[in-house]
Amino acid sequence: MGENGGTLKVGSWDSIHFVIVDLERQHEGKARYRLTSNVFLKMISSNPSSYGDLEIAGNVSRSKEETYTIDPRNFGDDFHIGNIGRLIEANETEIRTEMDSIYINKTKQIMNTGRLKEEYMTRDEKLNFQAELAAAVSGLKKL
Repeated sequence: MGENGGTLKVGSWDSIHFVIVDLERQHEGKARYRLTSNVFLKMISSNPSSYGDLEIAGNVSRSKEETYTIDPRNFGDDFHIGNIGRLIEANETEIRTEMDSIYINKTKQIMNTGRLKEEYMTRDEKLNFQAELAAAVSGLKKL
């Protein structure tokens, strides 16, 4: 169940991560990781009482760079996998937060602002809005 009784019909989160490991500073005991993450989101939800079916889709790309101190006792695949894993998790968390604020909350805000609710409009504002809407619709019919 989503907000206001809505249900998620379809949803997907796909991500691609590209990592470059730079060991040029290995003699200083440092390893630098450059990560580029691309996340693709698609959701279709349904809430017949307010807006019907709603589809949101988009993508976000983010880069992150970190330098880690090399542990000479544990320098190998496990060292790199652990660092890369932490970097990916941190990047995806930032992207998830950004997608929530940009795609989901902004869409809700637009949907809620576009509704004609009597409690938010005076009689004159409502009549002006209806007149603008009628003019726009009649203009489309002429095309």
